[in-house]
Amino acid sequence: MTKMNLYSIGCLLIYLLLGALACKPQQVQTKMEPHKKSTNSSADNRYIISAIIVKKQCYNKAGKALKQQDFYIRMSVQDYFIKFCESNINKATLEKALESQADAFQNSIKLEISYEDGLWDACDNHEIQSRVGPYVVIHQIME
Repeated sequence: MTKMNLYSIGCLLIYLLLGALACKPQQVQTKMEPHKKSTNSSADNRYIISAIIVKKQCYNKAGKALKQQDFYIRMSVQDYFIKFCESNINKATLEKALESQADAFQNSIKLEISYEDGLWDACDNHEIQSRVGPYVVIHQIME
């Protein structure tokens, strides 16, 4: 290759590199609402869903397994903790509903829920150490 060809190729590469660095994709800030896309909305930010209920072992901060198991609603790729002290049903009612669906698909159940975010273990406004994050409140089990 001649010096002129190498010079031309070098200039072309520098031009393309500068052009690529100058092009910055436009950033659009969006508010994600993942729950509204896959559920039917009803009054007061409540949703009617059909979801799988799973139990998970509960662990303390040291990583030691506790006797207690927590219930979660499996939605897509995320499991949402069920906070029973804010729900209109208790664990026994949910377990009974799941048992009555024994021939149904993988503990799938139809519920009216709302999505919340906050302390999982604090129920009576006591200041205790608690897990924090998104959770679900069950308003009723749908038939």
